[in-house]
Amino acid sequence: MTFDAFALFAVILLSITSMALLVINEWRLSILLISLQYVAVFILTAINWPLQMAIVKPVAGWMAGAVIGLAILSSSESKRDLANKNFSKENDHGENKLSSFIKQGGPFHLIAAGLVFLSVIYLEPQLEKWFPDIIHLTGLGGLILIGMGLLKLGFTDSPFPITLGLLTLFSGFEVIFANLENSALVAGLLAIITLGLSLSGAYLLLTPEMGETK
Repeated sequence: MTFDAFALFAVILLSITSMALLVINEWRLSILLISLQYVAVFILTAINWPLQMAIVKPVAGWMAGAVIGLAILSSSESKRDLANKNFSKENDHGENKLSSFIKQGGPFHLIAAGLVFLSVIYLEPQLEKWFPDIIHLTGLGGLILIGMGLLKLGFTDSPFPITLGLLTLFSGFEVIFANLENSALVAGLLAIITLGLSLSGAYLLLTPEMGETK
């Protein structure tokens, strides 16, 4: 089975999900978006890797999302903090979705995302010069994920969005690296790193609760 025909769909999907992760604070929806993003990562990786190796990507990504979600559900303080930052519904002052979106910098995030996309369009041909074997759409998708992950990290200091930003950033690296290396050992190592990032994020989310029990 060839996944080349789905490469454009994957790039569009990861572009939408990574941009949505910038402006959406609702944690359940964010975990759903990162899970969909790993579907796009799977498609782009499967272009260069055998199916049995590429399938490790979404499995590890979904497990990472499950770990983070369980950590939030287990921590009442983290859940309360994330609920306070959610602007998907009216807040206590009666502000509607649009005013809350503007107040929390949503338009600025979208403008910054647009600049990232312009930078990716410029850098992708340079990437093909550095790595001649790289496929155009996989390089484009990988750079988008790296750029949007860095942007996510730059806009927050909270454990949950930082973890999502790191997972997005690392997914971009995985997509590009899949063009250069085809090894089951490497696939397993990258999956371990993905799970390690999620466990680190879960630990940070649970830290306040752990401190209260001491």
